[in-house]
Amino acid sequence: MITGFQDQGKLANPNQQVIIQLLGDKGVVVQEHIINKSQVVDFGFLSPAKYGLKAIYDDNRNGKWDTGVFLRKQQPERVVIHPKTFEVRGNWELEEDWEL
Repeated sequence: MITGFQDQGKLANPNQQVIIQLLGDKGVVVQEHIINKSQVVDFGFLSPAKYGLKAIYDDNRNGKWDTGVFLRKQQPERVVIHPKTFEVRGNWELEEDWEL
């Protein structure tokens, strides 16, 4: 069975780059999309299961999460976990709006 999940990522700051990750059951990244503007992110062709969402504010625009550097007093890039867990079923579509 193949299902789809769409997330409407709405960015508060239009100049921000955000990495949207779809997380599997154990927190493993299943799919990932990088957005630079408010847009629909489509996670298609999913097996029925429970999924979560994570957003990484990619400040340096390198496409990955960076830890901080203590000596330079640099904080790690901000990460936000969506509070809901999404149960995707066979032959269903699911949509969610997320204000980032």
